[in-house]
Amino acid sequence: MLNWSTEIVVLVVLAQNAVRRDWADILRPFQIAVLTVADELAAIDLMTGRAGQQIVVDAVLVVDAADEKLSKRVASRVSELSDDAIQRGGFRLRHLPLVVVSDIARGTDLPDDGRNIPIMKTSAAVERIVDKLDDQIRRYRTAVLRDLQAVGPGFAYHDGRLGLFRGYSFPRRGPLETTYLKVMSPTISSDTGAAFGRLLLVEDRLSTARKSIDRFRLLIESEGTREEHLQDFLDHHPEFLSPEPFMQHWSQPSLKDNISGQTSVPDFVVRALMVPRMKKSLTVVDLKRPQVPVLAGRRSHRKFSEQVHQVITQLRDYEEHFTNPANRDELEQVFGPSVRSPNLTAVIGRLPEDPGLADRLEELRDRDGMGMSITTYDEMLMEREYRFETTRRRLPALDGSDEADS
Repeated sequence: MLNWSTEIVVLVVLAQNAVRRDWADILRPFQIAVLTVADELAAIDLMTGRAGQQIVVDAVLVVDAADEKLSKRVASRVSELSDDAIQRGGFRLRHLPLVVVSDIARGTDLPDDGRNIPIMKTSAAVERIVDKLDDQIRRYRTAVLRDLQAVGPGFAYHDGRLGLFRGYSFPRRGPLETTYLKVMSPTISSDTGAAFGRLLLVEDRLSTARKSIDRFRLLIESEGTREEHLQDFLDHHPEFLSPEPFMQHWSQPSLKDNISGQTSVPDFVVRALMVPRMKKSLTVVDLKRPQVPVLAGRRSHRKFSEQVHQVITQLRDYEEHFTNPANRDELEQVFGPSVRSPNLTAVIGRLPEDPGLADRLEELRDRDGMGMSITTYDEMLMEREYRFETTRRRLPALDGSDEADS
């Protein structure tokens, strides 16, 4: 059974000449536990258990300051570990996610082991560093499961409660060994063994969803958030883009018009997979920054801001591309059959705190929205929180809480 903890554990390798920052305090609000060491040898000792006790970590963060060789030494030491070097749960240590914070390290200095280790500036906001750690861990865990065959969700009694798990199967004979895993005695289910051979269960906790909600809130409240930050976050958390439980999304697809020859690039195209074909299943989404205004003018004569009118025009251009018969074949090759006039959604600005202004925004949507969905980031957040809470109430023990909600 693979049981990834609800709390992320990061090993911080902090150069002796680095600015002394308490990374444990800095990362604690993000539900990240921190262990700090001074060099690559201490890091390897902790991960392998040579220090007397093996510490299970989810990622390594190297803060090298002016020691330009520290990140290279850490990355090389981890990459050179043997496949037999595993931590509890059967994870091979040499593939652990690694992020470097440095003003002088270069990608060419790091080992070319296929991981594409990201390098961030020391001036980067903490939120950006956390986002990068989260991204690397997510990619790593996806890769871990890619070598297994998914057989569907299931329930199992574990640690005194009934939990929801994702089931994966693997060959019957011998231990489970993949690029990332070496599990000598995985779970064997007598009831399903005949059908699937051996069954590996991966716990599926709602805390992951809770963390993404908290991260999104921090993102939209930060003055430094740019559109590319939102693009990256929503690409990795597409559940914010649509309430549909079964959907597919494309991030910044390139759309070339067969008549004009011009290329347009919407931020997202989302397809609801369970929508009947006679209805619109595609949605084109355009993002603007949370800081831009949605209303303009005097209080008694509020109207849509210039930025809202611009995004409406942009969405109309996308709609014309999708409804142009000359583009039908190319669109169906990318997005599947039965491409119809898409739904149009703009995500822009913040919801006014003043109830009167919020009501005025709703009036303008109905009157001037031209059939589009003009939504704010606060409303996107509230929609996701509502769906999260609804799921949590229906599955009260899934998030590891001690008591079910009544």
